[in-house]
Amino acid sequence: MFRHVYRHQIIVASCLTVAGALAGCRSKAPAEPTPQVAHPVGEIFATSNVGARPYGVAISASGAIYVARLDAATLSRGQLPASLLTTGAAVGSIPSHVVFNPAGTRAYVSNQGSANVSVVDVATDRQTALIPLPTDAWNVLVSPDGARLYATTNQGVLAIINTSTNAIITSLTLQQGDALRGIALDAPRNNLYVAGRNSGTIYVVDTRSNTLVRSIPVGGTPQRMAVSPNGAELYVANEARGLDIITLGTGAVRTIALGGGGYGLALTADAAQLYVTVPSAGLVRIIARETGAIVNTLAIGGTPRNVAFSSSGQHAVISAETAGTVTFVR
Repeated sequence: MFRHVYRHQIIVASCLTVAGALAGCRSKAPAEPTPQVAHPVGEIFATSNVGARPYGVAISASGAIYVARLDAATLSRGQLPASLLTTGAAVGSIPSHVVFNPAGTRAYVSNQGSANVSVVDVATDRQTALIPLPTDAWNVLVSPDGARLYATTNQGVLAIINTSTNAIITSLTLQQGDALRGIALDAPRNNLYVAGRNSGTIYVVDTRSNTLVRSIPVGGTPQRMAVSPNGAELYVANEARGLDIITLGTGAVRTIALGGGGYGLALTADAAQLYVTVPSAGLVRIIARETGAIVNTLAIGGTPRNVAFSSSGQHAVISAETAGTVTFVR
């Protein structure tokens, strides 16, 4: 990089010296295009039938897709921008959620039925390890640096795992018997948010000390979550009433009605919109994050559950459990 800059400086100086006599010095070379981070326009362009109750979805940095299917011990796999999904890696029993590491080289799958997490090598599409958990595995999330894996269970346990060794660093019982569903990480402020479905509580864990530092009562049935870019608000799909927006500084909660309970939730890559699934209505509501206004609605059908976005933000993938389908949005 430094050599390139130095040469560029010499060229510019030469152009000034000869007063632009050389035609090539009169114009700059075209700049490298900068990848644009955006959000989908909100248009369904394909639906793929995969069967076996598709549930968790994830998209890697390179556009690889994994779909966890509750009734199959295998993932479905695809590659954006195509909408074709084929049979992928074999994993554990009742796989619910899946997540890629930042590099897109590994994926982690929470297996409810076998109480463990599958480690999948993406290049070979093979399971390479199993990480045991104390009870049914529910959700998984990887830190932005790829060093830590957070896994939750249906009995209130959060496991913090070293991804280099697949060893559990520590396990926190946030509340005995509470099914821990959504996970959201605010890495700049070292806060991990975990939703307790049974208790209606959001637990806040300090990722430096790996300790529970706060509990936020919201009521209802909290599910998936996302954090605003500045860390001031937490967005919670609440199965009992819609979308909850928590002001983290005060703990105040306001709710946006969706025409049914909210379940899956994801924030677009540009943080401009929230996609929230409404399983009882077969819909996905698209919400302007800053205003809370519903700006579009997608009719998915078949109990839509979870949403994932491509790193560019231009595509979304949505699972519909009872229909056995995966919907592609651009």
